[in-house]
Amino acid sequence: MIKKRTRTENTMNAGSFVWVKQKEGLSLWGKYKVISIQEQVVTVRSTGTNGDEDKDSPEIQIPVTEKLFICNNLPETGLDDMLDFDYVHEPEMLNNIRIRFHAKKPYTYTGNICVAVNPCQKLPIYDNTTKAKYINAPFSQNPPHIYAIADRAYRNMLKGKQNQSILIGGESGSGKTESTKIVMNFLAEVGGQKVAQAADHIDRVLQTNPLLEAFGNAKTQRNDNSSRFGKFVQLLFDSSGMIIGAKINTYLLEKSRVVSQGTGERNYHIFYQLLAGMSEEEKIELGLNPSTNISEYSYLNAYSPETNAGERSDKEDYFETLNAMKKIGITEDTQKNVLRIIVAVLLLGEIKFNKTVDETCEIKNKDILNTISKLIEVDPVGLEKSLCFKKMIAIGAPIFLPRKEDQAINARDAFAKALYGRLFTWLVSQINLKISPPGNSFATNEIGILDIFGFENFQENSFEQCCINYANEKLQQQFCQTVFTSVQEEYQEEGVNWEYIHFEDNKDCVELIEGKGGVITLLDEEYMTPNASDKDLTEKLHAIFRLHKKRWMDASKFDKSQEFGINHFAGSVIYNTKGFLEKNLDPVTEDMLELLSQSTSVLVSACFPAKSESSLASSRAKNKKSKLLAESVASQFRRQLQELTKTITITDIHYIRCVKPNSKLESNKFDNESVLSQLHSLGVLEAVRISRQAYPNRMFQAAFLQKFQALTHAHWKESIPCSRLISLGRFAESRKCCHVVLKNLPGIEDSERNFQVGNSRVYFGSGVLEVLEQTLARHLQNSVIEVQKFLKMKYYSIQLQKQKESSFLLQKVIKKFVYQTLLSQKKKSIAICQNHFRKCIAKNEVHEIRREYNTLKIQKNCKTYLSQKLYQKKKISSTNLQSIIRMKLQMKEYARMLYDFKNPVIPEIPIEIIEEKQITESEFEKQEKEKQEKERIEQERLEQARLEKER
Repeated sequence: MIKKRTRTENTMNAGSFVWVKQKEGLSLWGKYKVISIQEQVVTVRSTGTNGDEDKDSPEIQIPVTEKLFICNNLPETGLDDMLDFDYVHEPEMLNNIRIRFHAKKPYTYTGNICVAVNPCQKLPIYDNTTKAKYINAPFSQNPPHIYAIADRAYRNMLKGKQNQSILIGGESGSGKTESTKIVMNFLAEVGGQKVAQAADHIDRVLQTNPLLEAFGNAKTQRNDNSSRFGKFVQLLFDSSGMIIGAKINTYLLEKSRVVSQGTGERNYHIFYQLLAGMSEEEKIELGLNPSTNISEYSYLNAYSPETNAGERSDKEDYFETLNAMKKIGITEDTQKNVLRIIVAVLLLGEIKFNKTVDETCEIKNKDILNTISKLIEVDPVGLEKSLCFKKMIAIGAPIFLPRKEDQAINARDAFAKALYGRLFTWLVSQINLKISPPGNSFATNEIGILDIFGFENFQENSFEQCCINYANEKLQQQFCQTVFTSVQEEYQEEGVNWEYIHFEDNKDCVELIEGKGGVITLLDEEYMTPNASDKDLTEKLHAIFRLHKKRWMDASKFDKSQEFGINHFAGSVIYNTKGFLEKNLDPVTEDMLELLSQSTSVLVSACFPAKSESSLASSRAKNKKSKLLAESVASQFRRQLQELTKTITITDIHYIRCVKPNSKLESNKFDNESVLSQLHSLGVLEAVRISRQAYPNRMFQAAFLQKFQALTHAHWKESIPCSRLISLGRFAESRKCCHVVLKNLPGIEDSERNFQVGNSRVYFGSGVLEVLEQTLARHLQNSVIEVQKFLKMKYYSIQLQKQKESSFLLQKVIKKFVYQTLLSQKKKSIAICQNHFRKCIAKNEVHEIRREYNTLKIQKNCKTYLSQKLYQKKKISSTNLQSIIRMKLQMKEYARMLYDFKNPVIPEIPIEIIEEKQITESEFEKQEKEKQEKERIEQERLEQARLEKER
């Protein structure tokens, strides 16, 4: 047996990371590191964003009585299967899903259950390449994906020849509709690979999605494309696995949405598609005013710019809806008749009533009444009569009682809801007719895909929420049974001896609603009571269900006069009984049904087939006894749900649980509180609890041997480590090795209550794995101390050797520095001497150059002076000579002129004298020129000599 320990001792030790519930918020945890453990308190410190200890944060002391959860060591993208956790609990499951959501991995397994978190964005994980990886691949070969669930269902159908069911659940906005389409596309592709003729069947089956979305989906506060009905699609396959057709069953269409919607919500998509996609001519042809705004229609009065369908384009969807009807095989004439009925329903809301003197009423705008009569091809007088008067049978004769204004409005709304509801039912029947297998084909197997509303709990819960939550209770019961069976099968496959596993059954809650004396029975019985009211129903519910203390809520929490509460598996819900009786039985009178059955419109008469005389007589006879004209909505829904559970019980069931990360459907926000609530309501946590009840912890043998073999140092033959046996394919020996390791572990007795070794896993009883972890931690701590001793000795030895080497190196460095300093000083002194020597030589050279320059300068000046003096002397001499010569010439001329003056006879001058005179003058000029040329040449020579000296 396990040695009894306190919770703190056998679950954690110093250094462990744990989840601690935060004071603020609901069911939220923070990650902390255990600093120390005392007898009364556990000291912890919070971690940072990277998951490591935040040493700057203060230490917190937590009492040992407060529950702490050990953290698992998760990879960066989380674990694919949450059953592989060493420690399975709410905070770790929530943490794993959050990690995978932020890593863009929306799918996570919990055993055979696929948890699908709506990524709120388009991810590249649905292309043909990804799809091909999952076709005919082992379930655990690829990362978690919805394709793997669909492929496993298809392969199980082929191999075991057993029908399969894929149940897709989740609240509005969690992605159920998209998941259904993904599964259908995958199955249609793998079921149509064998022959090309399957393409037509596949196309028709896939076209049912946009068609049913147009007529059965609407914008709600939580989802822009919320399915307001349940849907069970049965894909039919032949013996070779080829898809040959399909069948669709629908459940509980929310007909009250046709006449009223909540704040921020819309009516069904088809109304907005019709108004956005039709041309003005088409609208006028159907009696619509093209200038009328959408918000002006009474049945669409909740429409506003803020309540559009997100990114949806109503105009594009309108043509897609028409195209889907065409591909399925609905003719154009029938399509027009369908649109005529939709317009008639829309215009019914525009009929107004006037009060008369006797407090009865009459129709105010009979032009709209006539338009509606033309659209559905009925007598306008009969239509007015059915709205303003109530037909009753008295003594075998019909009488008509006038309605008050509020009664007429209720009759009008009931007429509109009946018309739309029957149209939806007819549309589903036509779809089934068009997608059914051909006459020469025979379906051997089927795969059913259930897309049904999730658990709902609003501020105001009415009849629809009661039916929806009843369906979820019924499916949860089936879910728990399936999980319980899968756990049994797992233990049998592993060869583990097991005892009965107790799990919380919600059978009492299901009986409270559907059983004898339950809510549905009281609803039907109350209608039979004269002058019955919702208040009377509420009182009877409180009177009968006081004994159901577990499931019936305390009346002090709500208004007892018009509310009652039920403790569902997913939480407590308070229901308001206002309108319960009216919604349970559609208040469509017999005269309305008779009027519609007599319509000349083929489509309207098909939606309201006429009854034969015998059936009318039996109906009236039944009406006298039970006061019920037809089966109530609740009873019909109960019958359908019982048939559904009966159908899926005999199939191999696969579960896809869709989760919405936040209320605003933002791609980067993860609301812990909301997601945890959904995991509770979807039964995921209960499934884990059931699967872990007998043996809460389990590990693969390889992981166990690798982790705990160190406690025993056990080896197998030939000294092979036990952890290598599995990699070598020796599975039987690895199982025996696990037994050897477990038997040699201290503090654990060898008994099936403590552990069992399966074919591939090791299963641990409650507290055993914690003891092993504690023992391993102490062993590792002691081993670490020994290793630290050796390492410290080795470390300090190395440090000493390094210090010696460092001292030698330091000495070398110092010596080197000293010698380098001396060398530098010597080099500096030599450089100074060289500088002085070079300076002296340079000075001498400068003096020599200056002396030579001055000498040349003196010579130049002397030569210039002498030359100038000589030039001046020669110039004066030549000037004097010229003066003397001119004087002599002038004197001769003067003497001649004086002679001539004195002797007036002019004698003839001889030619020789004239020529001599001319010669004398020319020689003088020539001598002057030669003299000037010599002076010029002498000056140039002196100047050139001066320049040479300067150089």
